[in-house]
Amino acid sequence: MTIITARIPKSLNESLNELAHETSRTKGYIVQRAIENYLEEKADILIALSRIEKGDTIITLEEIEKKYGLED
Repeated sequence: MTIITARIPKSLNESLNELAHETSRTKGYIVQRAIENYLEEKADILIALSRIEKGDTIITLEEIEKKYGLED
């Protein structure tokens, strides 16, 4: 494992401490999960943008909902 040092605002650290306490997890665990989730989301966005640039077929959420009868 690698150690990373970062400066964060006091309010963010307080929120992190509170969440760690409430979930009985370490701050390191929560930060690691947050970074993993952020990187996965950014990777998904880059894939979507690449597909748009290539001209791939785009289906909207509304079209999917209509196709599968999931409309409100």
